[in-house]
Amino acid sequence: MPAQALSIEAERIPGAMPAYRAVIEPGRLRPVCEQARVQAARLVALGVAFAAIFGKVQPMVFGEPTARPLPHPPALVPVFVHLAIVLMLGLYIPPYLVDWYRQAAALIG
Repeated sequence: MPAQALSIEAERIPGAMPAYRAVIEPGRLRPVCEQARVQAARLVALGVAFAAIFGKVQPMVFGEPTARPLPHPPALVPVFVHLAIVLMLGLYIPPYLVDWYRQAAALIG
């Protein structure tokens, strides 16, 4: 099947995202990857801006802390281990875990 026919079929899909068309149409993948990088950079910049504003607004809202500081720093290893697990499951769920979730959903109804 020629590439032209594939691109015509891709254009007929209502609401098809450009990323899907880029996979079908030859030569269109590079602009989509560049757009994704720009969007990721914008998202990171937005997160940094939000964190900076939050750091200034939080003392105004909650006031100065009255509790005394902890005698030792909190353990951060469990926090980052759980964050890594959540990130991993957000990107890839092992097949046995997918089957387990589907069985649980079937039991619920």
